[in-house]
Amino acid sequence: MRAVRVLFVALALMFFPVSTEAAAPGGRISGPPVTRPSGPILYRYKIDSLRSRISFTFRGILIPYDGHFGVLEGDVFLGPGGRFRGARANLVVQTASVKTKESKHLANLRNQVLEVGRYPRIRLRVDAAKSDGDPVEYRREREWKVKARGRLLMHGVEREVPLRFRLTDSGAEIFVRGEGPLRLSRFNMSPPSVLLLVPGSDRVTVRVRIVAKPLPR
Repeated sequence: MRAVRVLFVALALMFFPVSTEAAAPGGRISGPPVTRPSGPILYRYKIDSLRSRISFTFRGILIPYDGHFGVLEGDVFLGPGGRFRGARANLVVQTASVKTKESKHLANLRNQVLEVGRYPRIRLRVDAAKSDGDPVEYRREREWKVKARGRLLMHGVEREVPLRFRLTDSGAEIFVRGEGPLRLSRFNMSPPSVLLLVPGSDRVTVRVRIVAKPLPR
């Protein structure tokens, strides 16, 4: 699985003024730097909402049910040359953009699970990330396995969440891909009643695919 050099993401909330930048030494991209006093140089990337997606699967008794969110936005800040010191990200998802194939499932998710009227946004903030080993080279691409720490705000409840993903630098944009479990009960959310879930089960598998580009100056 391929992933974004962070986040927060990523994923994240999760994983963003800058240029169409010149290539950094070694052919790697580097958006215009954002500096902090006595801190590392960071480059800023904007999540491409049209090419990014957060999807999920509920495991039912007979078959799984899939869905995804159609509106997400945010920023990723990364150091040059694969440096993750100071890396961070912010991701915001509009809960009303949730989509499923079945209308009855969609109504249940919107009204009973997510309660989009009361909680219109899901936010992921990633405050720290580090590479898990050396990057792998694919011609002009470099890919890292990344561990990160994030704060997920969902349904009015904020929790710290561990994140693992793959981040790829293509030389023109960055990609983040990851997958992991989430329990709705940790966020005071009820399992969807119409999705044929095993009674008491609130486990959801979440998949993140994020594409981010350096911003113009």
